[in-house]
Amino acid sequence: MKTTTLRWTMALFVVTALALAACSGDPEIVEVPGETITVEVIKEVIVVATAVPAPLPAANSVLRIGNSGEVQFLDAAKSQSGTDIIFSEFMYSRLLQYDATMMDPKPDIAESWTTSADGKTYTFKIRDDVKFHNGKALTAEDIEFSWDRCRNEIADKGRCKGELNDVVSFAATGKYEFTVTLTNATPVFIPSMAHWSLAILDKDTIADLDTKPIGTGPYKFVEQIPGDRLVLEKFDDYFDKDTLDQRPQKVIIVPIKDPQTRIAALKAGEIDFAVDLPFEQMASVAATPGLEILAQRDGITASYMTVIFNYKEGPMADLKVRQAVQLAIDPIAINTAIYFGLGVPSCNPILEDHWAYLPFECPERDVEKAKQLLAEAGYGPGELKIKYMPENIPVTQKMAEVIKQNLADAGIDMEIVIVDSPTWLDTVWFGVECSGADWPESRCYNGIHKEFDLGDAWYTREPDPDGLMQSLFRADSATEGFKGNNGMRYFSQDIEDLFDLGKSTTDRSVRAKAYLDIVDIIVNRDVPLVKLQSMPRFFAANEHLKDAYVSPKGYWNAKDWSWSN
Repeated sequence: MKTTTLRWTMALFVVTALALAACSGDPEIVEVPGETITVEVIKEVIVVATAVPAPLPAANSVLRIGNSGEVQFLDAAKSQSGTDIIFSEFMYSRLLQYDATMMDPKPDIAESWTTSADGKTYTFKIRDDVKFHNGKALTAEDIEFSWDRCRNEIADKGRCKGELNDVVSFAATGKYEFTVTLTNATPVFIPSMAHWSLAILDKDTIADLDTKPIGTGPYKFVEQIPGDRLVLEKFDDYFDKDTLDQRPQKVIIVPIKDPQTRIAALKAGEIDFAVDLPFEQMASVAATPGLEILAQRDGITASYMTVIFNYKEGPMADLKVRQAVQLAIDPIAINTAIYFGLGVPSCNPILEDHWAYLPFECPERDVEKAKQLLAEAGYGPGELKIKYMPENIPVTQKMAEVIKQNLADAGIDMEIVIVDSPTWLDTVWFGVECSGADWPESRCYNGIHKEFDLGDAWYTREPDPDGLMQSLFRADSATEGFKGNNGMRYFSQDIEDLFDLGKSTTDRSVRAKAYLDIVDIIVNRDVPLVKLQSMPRFFAANEHLKDAYVSPKGYWNAKDWSWSN
């Protein structure tokens, strides 16, 4: 832990230096080993109150959150974006809730649980004082309904199915008893019970869930004004009265996509909490009286940035082409130019400070080898033309510019195509049906077309090694069941067997070896993506928010905090 914390502390000096350097309109020239990259350094812009979509109430009884975008899904089972998670934490309850490590969950609507001798059956005792926001009392049947819906109806368009991967059956075995049977004893089941996708819903109000959601959390939904705000109000019948007493009367979530505008609004006192503090703004926020940087405890992050491939369609279906792109990308240049030296460049999702880490050698950038692989795949200089569709957030769009330059060095012509978030989800993450469209057979797999060749995915995971990787690489088969995060549509039976082995035992030496073999297959054999670096996460708040922190997953833990007027 000390190694990671020290590394981040040293990196802050890089942030400070770059922040001080950003005082002119000239581009910043960033020197990295072997090359020079020209990067436009973001200047801090001071804005007035109109930067926020509309004036907000005073902070006395209202927590005003500057979110990085619109809350897209009011239905937690459908959520795919970090912009939804804070809302979900306020609105909904699950069986358990995360602690600071995300490895030892605390009770939520399940006040206790027992485990069978073989470790395969869990029986949860459900609180008898939980109410939905419409006043209806919650019972175990509501949990059964919610799980069945998210697993079988929402299915691969949500995260729940992946979290329940080991579950054979579940049922309400009493009015306030819920029983779950697993395929095998596993250390990853209990932590997964705190995942936001397992929110408990009222079956009688499902028809209105997308516009007027009902949950059992500490806040109830009031309204969402697109492009302006989402308003929540304290739910007086929330079962945890001690927690409720420490909360403000209302929460207003405001979409402020531009990170510079979001931080300026925090400094101006227009919001109390800013999601995703940009790395280049850290020094400035740290120097502002009354503001605090919220970080992950002990510097532990389970968040990382990747470049993903359209594994099933077009030129990226060719392993040699994927390997060429892998060798052409320069993670160190990206880390220096875009992330200000914060985070650890590595191809391995498991970092050296993790208990499951075993020595692993990442491939070094090799432009000449990349050219050779492209030639073997039938592409001469400039003949491979590909489309990169970055996620619709500023940092990945800037990263795409560096990757475009990296690939040009290897003779790859890369076009950057930026679309809005809903379109990105349809064309990159979920895909669209091929029927009736004029696409060649090579651009349609199992009836679904995905528009991109390269994309990016900022994965925010759970810190257990299974949690770090399983939702990215697991699938039901080669043609379906690609879980919530497998945008590549990757499947390997070898991978499936290794994941099953890794979570079938509590023996850490056995588990670590299984995950090492998984990483080796991903990096050196199949290459469905390129993992670039770890991503430490930082948020910022004013003096009203107390005892707050960022989880290893990289989001504010909205269950553990207090409020001061």
